[in-house]
Amino acid sequence: MPVDGLLCALFENWRRVEVVDNHAAAQWAEGARRLVQEDYPQAKRIIWVGNLNTHAGASL
Repeated sequence: MPVDGLLCALFENWRRVEVVDNHAAAQWAEGARRLVQEDYPQAKRIIWVGNLNTHAGASL
């Protein structure tokens, strides 16, 4: 599932890097979905730190 950039959990020694040639909002949303539903389904809260000003709330 494409995500452009780096996702990491520093204190868990976990990271995922995926680069795509298309930076569509749908791909960003799919990456966010994968993080929440597949990588951390048990999480009560996920703190997202990054450059979100390029992604509209509609992507979620």
